[in-house]
Amino acid sequence: MKRTNHPTQRRKIAIWLPLILGIGAAIYFFANRVPNYPKIPQAWTSRGIEMANTDSLAAYRNDDGTVIVAATSKWKRRVDLFDAQSGTFLRSISHEGLVRPNGIAAAYIPMQSIETTNNDDEALNTNENDMNSAAESLLQTLLVVDRDAPGLFIFNAATGNLLSQMTDDLKNPYGITTIQDDDALLIFITDVSRKPEDVVARYRITAQRDAANSNGDADSPLPISLHIEPLGTFGDTENGRIGKAESIVIDGPRGRIYLCDEDRDARNVKVFQPDGTFTGTTFGDGIINGDPEGIVIVNDADAGDFILVTDQTRRITAWHAFDAQSLEYITSFTGDPRIANTDGICIYEGAIPGFDGGGLFAVHDDAEVFAYDLADSRNLVRAARSANTK
Repeated sequence: MKRTNHPTQRRKIAIWLPLILGIGAAIYFFANRVPNYPKIPQAWTSRGIEMANTDSLAAYRNDDGTVIVAATSKWKRRVDLFDAQSGTFLRSISHEGLVRPNGIAAAYIPMQSIETTNNDDEALNTNENDMNSAAESLLQTLLVVDRDAPGLFIFNAATGNLLSQMTDDLKNPYGITTIQDDDALLIFITDVSRKPEDVVARYRITAQRDAANSNGDADSPLPISLHIEPLGTFGDTENGRIGKAESIVIDGPRGRIYLCDEDRDARNVKVFQPDGTFTGTTFGDGIINGDPEGIVIVNDADAGDFILVTDQTRRITAWHAFDAQSLEYITSFTGDPRIANTDGICIYEGAIPGFDGGGLFAVHDDAEVFAYDLADSRNLVRAARSANTK
């Protein structure tokens, strides 16, 4: 190959090479820049156990008054429990049937203690009024969906014992949410392997203590039996079609169901009615840059409730706040120090020692759990609301 040292060509190279390199550097910088979001300070980082692909979170108050943060660990086939006040690891819940636990919800199941007699005629004549008059209580449970098993596992949150396992109806479940319904618990599970019109499966769960099957020991609790009733599925095949469904939450006061769509052509939240009909409304369009991976509803009696949607990217996690009534965008923020690649989030709005307004908990990079004071989120959103009205 003939080599040239023509002065004109050398001058062209000297002019264009720095320009090309500069353009390339600018493109790289723009593509990898970290947005300068407002920040809320971190309260603690979880500690005490080696994390193993942590995915989803749920928070609840234990019988002894301790607030617990539960985290699914996909690689270790377990659920890890942490003290919400300090982030200290407490213990794990595991079961041989778990393969890749993904979504998790903490919920009370209304429970009745049904007393039976040795008189067969009286036992057969037990009716609805008898059941309603029985002593009622609430059973604190952890409901875990396993993506690869696949199935729904219901654990007693206090003991860690498996109460029920359902593996016949689900194909590839990811997310789960619940809502109370008088004497039962309603469960909604997203399943990415179902047809678009069947992407959410619904169930009704009831519980009772069975005196007839007890061991006769007065000091032993009566055995618990659960009844899981399928209520059908819902989804949409047109504008409300979900390309990739994972996170789901129910807004009971406003009668809405929010479904996060992680599909690259969507990246938004779709709004459904309680009966599963798509409302025609979406939000987060053009605001969410990564995956809408987690969603919670924060109550704020003073300034108005708002919805937080996680925007999951590898470099930084942002939480976008939307007005719970109008669904209009309010503001965005992140954590300090940096938090990124967040899968699950959850909140606990009750009292936690050391927290002013409850807790916001989020997974960092499939590993640690980070905690934030929920009051900081409320204050930031309130300030943004005030600035937006000026």
